[in-house]
Amino acid sequence: MAIAHLVLLKFKPSISEEKAQEILKSLADLREKLPVQSVHAGTNFTHRNQGFTHAFTMIFKSKEDLETYTLAEVHQDIAKNQVHPNVDNFLAIDYEVADYSYPRI
Repeated sequence: MAIAHLVLLKFKPSISEEKAQEILKSLADLREKLPVQSVHAGTNFTHRNQGFTHAFTMIFKSKEDLETYTLAEVHQDIAKNQVHPNVDNFLAIDYEVADYSYPRI
């Protein structure tokens, strides 16, 4: 079963959209170095966001691959030096992906 790593970010008001996208791209680029299956990221466009401005989701084949990603020095470096200094808050959740899709007709 696939594993999803979902992160909501509340960038500081002083952070430009361009800077936020650079940070998201640096996270997405980790798929070239770590066992990440896919990455999806974007900017919130609704008023239901509870202050979170951006989100990204990474998909992994296993919990072990997620752990490899989480503990990797390159990930820790991006989190410490790019993400944490530029956000007021974040929320991360990891879950096993259940496939509730229906067959196409």
